[in-house]
Amino acid sequence: MSRQFIRFCIIGTINTGVDFSIYFILTRTLPFWTAHLVSASVLAFLIANTNSYFLNRYWTFQAQLGQHRHQYPKFLAISLCGLALSASLFHLLVNVLGSNDIIAKVTVTGIVLMWNYTANRLWTFRHAL
Repeated sequence: MSRQFIRFCIIGTINTGVDFSIYFILTRTLPFWTAHLVSASVLAFLIANTNSYFLNRYWTFQAQLGQHRHQYPKFLAISLCGLALSASLFHLLVNVLGSNDIIAKVTVTGIVLMWNYTANRLWTFRHAL
């Protein structure tokens, strides 16, 4: 396993904690979000993803400062694809198949993690390899 992937996984663990914490707080304490589980999942994902960009950019991929204006749009595009994938799979698992929302979050997180790492490594931060 590469050092880069280990760093990505560490940051992924941190961001998963951010994602799940925000989701849990929203859906377990605020009635609006309890009735809108997919929207709560999307919001939590977006907040965690912003954190992910900064941590991965500087620590995992050690991207150069001059590349910022080129990398962020790519990261955002990959993130939006990951968000669409996350929301779609979460909706399918929870609303169509009747899965538990926490089990669905765990499943979706694993799938989106692999997508984000591979796409960012090969496209967004490829010059940092």
